[in-house]
Amino acid sequence: MVLHEAKGLPFLKGGGEMGKLVRAKDWSETALGAPYAWPSSLQTAVSILLNSRFPMFIWWGPELITIYNDAYCEIAGEKHPGALGRPGLEVWSEIWDVVGPLAEQVMIEGISNWSEDQLLYINRRGHREESYFTFSYSPVFDESGKIGGVFCACTETTEKVLATRRLKESEYNLRHLLMQAPVAICLVKGADFIVEVANERMLHFLGRAAEIIGEPIVEALPEAKMQGLVEILEKVRQTGEPYYISTFPATLLIEGIRETRYFDLVFKPYHQTTSTKEVSSIFCVAHNVTEQVGIRKRLEENEAELQRRVEERTAELAQQKRFIGSILDASFNGIYALKAVRDKKGTIVDFRYLFVNNNIAKLLNLSADGIIGTSMLALIPENKTNGFFDIFCDVLHTGQAVHNETHFVAQDINNWYDYVVVPTDKETIVVTTQDITEQKLATLQIELQRNLLDNILEHSPSGITVTEVIRNESGEVIDGRTIVANAISGKYVGMSMEQMLNNKISQNDPNILSSPVFQKALETLATGDPFIMQYYLEPTSRWLELSVAKMNDDCLINVFTDITTTKNTQLEIVQTVERLAAVFNAAQSGMFTFSPVYDDGEIVDFRFVITNTNFAAYVGQTPDVLKGALGSTWFPGYMNNGVFGMYKETFLTGKTQQKDVHYNVDGHDLYLDLMSTKVGDEVLVTFTDYTLLKTAQFQLEKHIEELKRSNANLEEFAHAASHDLKEPVRKVQVFSDRLKGSLGSLSNEQQNLFARVEDATARMSLLIDDLLDYSHVSMGVDLLEKIDLNKKLQIVVNDLEVAIAEKGATVVIKNLPTVTGHRRQLQQLFHNLIQNALKYSKSDVAPQIIITSEVVKGSQSTFDLPEENKESLYHLIQVQDNGIGFDQEHAERIFQMFQRLHGRSEYQGSGVGLAIVRKVIENHNGRIAALSNPGQGSVFKLLLPAD
Repeated sequence: MVLHEAKGLPFLKGGGEMGKLVRAKDWSETALGAPYAWPSSLQTAVSILLNSRFPMFIWWGPELITIYNDAYCEIAGEKHPGALGRPGLEVWSEIWDVVGPLAEQVMIEGISNWSEDQLLYINRRGHREESYFTFSYSPVFDESGKIGGVFCACTETTEKVLATRRLKESEYNLRHLLMQAPVAICLVKGADFIVEVANERMLHFLGRAAEIIGEPIVEALPEAKMQGLVEILEKVRQTGEPYYISTFPATLLIEGIRETRYFDLVFKPYHQTTSTKEVSSIFCVAHNVTEQVGIRKRLEENEAELQRRVEERTAELAQQKRFIGSILDASFNGIYALKAVRDKKGTIVDFRYLFVNNNIAKLLNLSADGIIGTSMLALIPENKTNGFFDIFCDVLHTGQAVHNETHFVAQDINNWYDYVVVPTDKETIVVTTQDITEQKLATLQIELQRNLLDNILEHSPSGITVTEVIRNESGEVIDGRTIVANAISGKYVGMSMEQMLNNKISQNDPNILSSPVFQKALETLATGDPFIMQYYLEPTSRWLELSVAKMNDDCLINVFTDITTTKNTQLEIVQTVERLAAVFNAAQSGMFTFSPVYDDGEIVDFRFVITNTNFAAYVGQTPDVLKGALGSTWFPGYMNNGVFGMYKETFLTGKTQQKDVHYNVDGHDLYLDLMSTKVGDEVLVTFTDYTLLKTAQFQLEKHIEELKRSNANLEEFAHAASHDLKEPVRKVQVFSDRLKGSLGSLSNEQQNLFARVEDATARMSLLIDDLLDYSHVSMGVDLLEKIDLNKKLQIVVNDLEVAIAEKGATVVIKNLPTVTGHRRQLQQLFHNLIQNALKYSKSDVAPQIIITSEVVKGSQSTFDLPEENKESLYHLIQVQDNGIGFDQEHAERIFQMFQRLHGRSEYQGSGVGLAIVRKVIENHNGRIAALSNPGQGSVFKLLLPAD
């Protein structure tokens, strides 16, 4: 039955898997009850939630019962589907210390809150895991205006937060690797080859200090142009092809002395983006081989000398061989000689070591003597498959030397080598190797860095663009054009990539050329100093935080992110602060903040921090004069009249206190409503001066007492007077009857005079009776009891039976309540109202009187009740007739004593009846009002408290 009812509810339609689960759940077993009885606000929120593809959930009611949608299932993990219909505390107990107070704030205060990238350790896969979420909690109000639950829209940002963290670590590691690289590295940028980066090894090799960074290469290293390095850099920049130089001689000015040093150089182009062929920077890697070149030259010289001596002195051959061996052993390079080993068919099947120097011996972890004569493939079998065996064979077959690089992996060797293989005859080769591992790794690292920078540009969370300035014929910058933009930049500025790249910047933003950003950009072009600024992009209504740096004389690099949400929040905060300051200063109440003053760890006084004008006026000063002053300086009496103790207790306990204080010290005689609240490390004091009100209250109380005595005397007089007057009037009636009887036959004039006397005494008797009734009513209610108004009205109708019959009237009584009141007064109230309706009935229409009742809240009635009574229950009783009615402007007048709307010749009466009705209502803490129009009858509304 529950499932059938849920399926038929329109607000539960759709919603995918969660829609089915919500419709299938027996909600009557939860605190929410059956869905058809849910408040309309909850039904609407659930409909929105189920049909949204954004993760959302609702916590409803005091237990915060959980309802969520399909998009939220992934966040819930293994808690799905068991979380549906369960209290939020049970579902997310492990994070309730974080999210519980936020939800409680919404439920109690009705204030929405927002959390961005909030760290939560949640258990959704059987273990607690570090997770980050951006979410907001908002109140959902029910039909009575109360807070029924919490609506949450959320998104998981774990990957974004962790990726940002990894990116920062990668950027740090990349720069650290560059500066700690074991080879000399520098980066030159632009057409002027500005030195952008140079590590310590490069500075050491060049004999320069870090001051060369940021200078053109021709200024930092004047020798570079003369020795052709600038031409090489220009060639790399123009062609985009890397350039390698081995043993490049460079004459450098080092510590004032020109020295020639030799370098193995690598020049590799760096493209700003993969989408452009333009070379923006060039990586330079230098390996100082001055010492190796010196050795090589000396070796060549020694080899020539050796040859000469061989020719001249064969006898010294053995000595020369030892000398050559020593030189070879002293070389920083590895050198060894191999002789081919052939099979019977003449095919080379192996090589045998003829010579190895110490570098090769150390590399193979053997002695030179232990290697010489050994088979190459026996010692290094990997040479058969790694290509070196074939290379050695080709060198012998072709007679051509080979020079190349290789990554050699064998035995315990894992290095990069620059090697040369030279044939000495048809059976022997000499191999020279140079360990270039450091240079190679540096080059690879540079390449990795370039790729990493490309990835950073592509995946950067910030927008990155390059702006090329547009100049007029005089060279003045008049506009700009975006020439490079990463993908996310379009999202941040709210434009398509085509619009960004095809338009001038002034077309995309007409305000840009007159903005401070443009002026700062011109300064950056001139000085090279970068700047950071916040900028409002009016065409797309977005705030950007923009960082601008100079790329070259015609280009600027812009890095920015969308801070619209943050900026709007900041602006709202500023406006709020300004409004609060205005309210603070314009408040009619006195307001100030106090900071404690200590002596030996004890609070001995307070010092003014901020004060408003209203408070400062009490001592005839301005807020600036009071700022920083001791409270006891201007108000010494507050130390001993309990006010200082109140402030001190508030500061120490944090509890807000409010007191009515008669401040009768320091020349002041004031009555204050004083409140102290701890705010941070200060006490906020607000007070309302109600001295004038208090003075007026004292006077009013005095007048009230006098009025009470006067009213009591008047009521006593009215009661006594009306009581004492009844006897003389009765005697006038009796004696006039006797006199009339004793005279016998009377003339018409005499009969008219007696009739006028009788009429006057009857009216006087009626007035005296009404005054006596009013005086009884004015004495208040002395005995209260439960009264069934249905029975009481029946008594009244019976008493008026003759008058009702004479008028042909109809009295309809509809289910009146039982109330607490005075039996006699309530009977008199309804007697007067029905009698009044009979009296003022139309002559040609039978009177109809209808008496009804209903229970209403004070706020639902038409009466102006105090705020505290608007939620109380009342009996609203209406007495409606079809009589002659009256103008509504007289609705208040008819309840006043002796007030009549018609002459006595038309309608009899004393003008006291409705005054008695109002007094009875007031005695019962009720209200009365009359509604009418001439000729349309009247309605008397009575409002009596319901028990």
